[in-house]
Amino acid sequence: MSKLSLALVPVLALGAFALPGCGGKTVTRTDSTASKDLSGRWNDVDAKQVANEMISKSLSAGWIDRFIGKHNKNPTIMLGKVIARAGDSEVISTAVFMKEIRKEFVNSGKIDVMDEDKQSTRDELADQSGMAAKPKDMAVEDTTDFLLKGTINVQNDQEGRESVKFYVVDLEITDVQSRKIIWTERTSIRKEVDQSRWK
Repeated sequence: MSKLSLALVPVLALGAFALPGCGGKTVTRTDSTASKDLSGRWNDVDAKQVANEMISKSLSAGWIDRFIGKHNKNPTIMLGKVIARAGDSEVISTAVFMKEIRKEFVNSGKIDVMDEDKQSTRDELADQSGMAAKPKDMAVEDTTDFLLKGTINVQNDQEGRESVKFYVVDLEITDVQSRKIIWTERTSIRKEVDQSRWK
């Protein structure tokens, strides 16, 4: 074997080990609470953070204690719609956000949350009436005391490779009988995104 051939052996061996990694994909499993942000868009971490913050404020605002003091029972709330207004550049799914709100209310023990899917529970009651030994009374259905609804608005600003995404979340709770707003809160998330020229 020539001196040139001998010199190329280490180089070729190194290349053989390096080639499988070229253009490959690396997947790293992370904690579900990790705050890594890939695009700067609204994500599951934002949904959990905002829901936890706002419902914590709602639970300590005093309206629950006033209701319990007057009626001697937990208030019953229906989770209405949270409308996302993000324009054409982004689609925000509010499903995770609403699930987090529901979880915080239910686990607090201070709020009774109505199932939004009324028809499925009514179908179950109807099925029980014909099959169960001790069916539930279909006429006895709890009424809703309060309705929660809100909006997520997005404002974008961009100059060259730098952009700012500003999310404003508004929630309010309304007394369904009097239609009075008994609680309202606003919070925001600001994200600065610097898109590298090499990406």
